[in-house]
This record gives sequence, C-alpha cells and structure tokens, in this order.
Amino acid sequence: MRALSKREKFLAIVGGGMFLMTFLFFLLPGISKKIGEMRGPSATAQTDLEEFERLKSRYEKLKQSAQAQGISTGVAPSLVAAMDGLTRQSEIAQDQVLSMIPSSSPPAAELPLEYVEVKLERLTLKQLSNYLVNVEGFRERSIRTDRLQIRKRSDKPELLDAVVRVYSLSPRGG
Repeated sequence: MRALSKREKFLAIVGGGMFLMTFLFFLLPGISKKIGEMRGPSATAQTDLEEFERLKSRYEKLKQSAQAQGISTGVAPSLVAAMDGLTRQSEIAQDQVLSMIPSSSPPAAELPLEYVEVKLERLTLKQLSNYLVNVEGFRERSIRTDRLQIRKRSDKPELLDAVVRVYSLSPRGG
C-alpha cells in the first residue's frame, strides 16, 4: 500500500468530518426520538399508576366520609323493598297499600331502569306528602317519581287515593 499524500489526507479528514456532521445532524435526532418513544410507555404507565393511586385514595376518603354520615355504600335494596320500607317509614299501614307492581325497561333500552307502581288508598295529605318526600330523598338508591295520580275519596273527602310510579337505575347493568 502506498502512503497518502497531504492532499489526500486533507480530503479524507474533511470528508470524514462532513460524514460525521451529517450523521449527527440527520440521524442522531431520529435515533434519540426512537429511544424516547421506547422510554415513553414506562413513563406513561408510571403516570397512570400515580393517577390510579390518587383516585383510589380519594375514593377511600369519600367512602369513609359517607359511612361517617350514615350513607350506605353497600348494595342497594331492590326497588320494591325500598318502596315497602318507605311506606312503613311514612306511617302508611299495610292495608292502605293496594299493590306494588314492579316492571323494568326492555333489555335493549339505553338505560336499564326499574319501575314500581304503588297503589295507595285512604291516605291523609300528610302521609302522602311524607311518602313523596321520603321517596325523593332516599339515600341508598336514587329513586325518582315518574307519575303521580291523586284522587279525593267520595266516601271520606279528607282522605286520598294515589297511584305513584317511581323509577330507578337498575343494578342489573343492562
């Protein structure tokens, strides 16, 4: 092999320098970006884990607060059982409850709802108003009045007959 002349050495050094600069300028940012993307999922997973832990802690605090206030966080009673308890709580006697007819929304419905139609008779206005307040304020389950029909009795005008239809989101989940 022959030795390189000064001119050839100079061109080899300049060419190598240009190649190195091109490599650093164009290829290195792409490689570092790929390395960053490879590190990204673990950083994202760590962030997600921290967010999960924060939400779990908040959930536990809310659950403890609810229990301290006497709010149940367990399984909600069936809608019929809830309505039966609310009639007793409203001082409505069993013989004043003509019927409680449960039904539910069709399986293809957007929201799974449960309905109960309660037929009551010989109620005072106080009993009926207490009952409606108790239904709307029930803490263990969100119950809303869908329909209300009230009729004054002909035999005793101070008493009322009522049909109350309520609904609640079904725990069946669809």
